[in-house]
Amino acid sequence: MEPDIRIEEKDGMLTVQVFGVDVFKPQTGSVESEGTDSIALWMLDTDYNEESFFVRHAYFLGANDP
Repeated sequence: MEPDIRIEEKDGMLTVQVFGVDVFKPQTGSVESEGTDSIALWMLDTDYNEESFFVRHAYFLGANDP
């Protein structure tokens, strides 16, 4: 279960393009592949140390009201 992404580096900056995600459906116990419209929240840790995740930026998405 990993997102379908492409990572590119240009001039020392990373760009991540997301094409789809796998979503766990607790109602059925299944995992379904869905598009980016199913992403409700982005959380970023700009100083991730591979041990703990600290939310430094959170973006709640909405169709026309982010």
